[in-house]
Amino acid sequence: MKKVTLSLAVLAMAGVASAGLLVPNGDFATPAGANWAFNDNSVNITYPTSGGNGGGFGQMEEIGGGWGGVLVSEINPTQGLDLAPLGLTAGVESTYTIDMLNVSETAFSAGMKIEGWSGGALDGNSGDILFSVASGWNTYTFDYTLSATATSVKFVPLMVVQPVGSIVGFDNVGVVPEPATLGLLSIAGGAMLFMRRRMRI
Repeated sequence: MKKVTLSLAVLAMAGVASAGLLVPNGDFATPAGANWAFNDNSVNITYPTSGGNGGGFGQMEEIGGGWGGVLVSEINPTQGLDLAPLGLTAGVESTYTIDMLNVSETAFSAGMKIEGWSGGALDGNSGDILFSVASGWNTYTFDYTLSATATSVKFVPLMVVQPVGSIVGFDNVGVVPEPATLGLLSIAGGAMLFMRRRMRI
């Protein structure tokens, strides 16, 4: 059992290093939008269990009459996600990533906002980062530097003030690890592989 566990851990680390680090349920694998809050004025939100860029996804449809809607990654509404597990450092620029799908084939924009949090209060944000969403699943990235005093972060996929009937899919929400984090992951993975080999001797 120990040999299997160590092998899987090394493979998991290799996957994380190549694909980026996802927020909790950033791939929408857990049904019904677990770990995501929702704030809307004129959209419907659903969570299909298949058809995403690797399983389930979050889907937002503009039905009109308001500003749109957002998803918010949060475990505790009064603060964001801890920085360290996501490889983030306050005051250091990082690359954020989200997969999006134009379900409706109507031309529209959608994207994501990054919020820094500290002491239960908002501590700066990226503003709405919008992209013209193409057909098929595509990965969209942007850079942002959290405030030097931020202690946590929120990821906010959004669609605001878009044509009625616009439907966007969100998947694989996360961050591209900083080079230092990738190095630590590689070292940890190598150490675990060494331990596995020693256990075989």
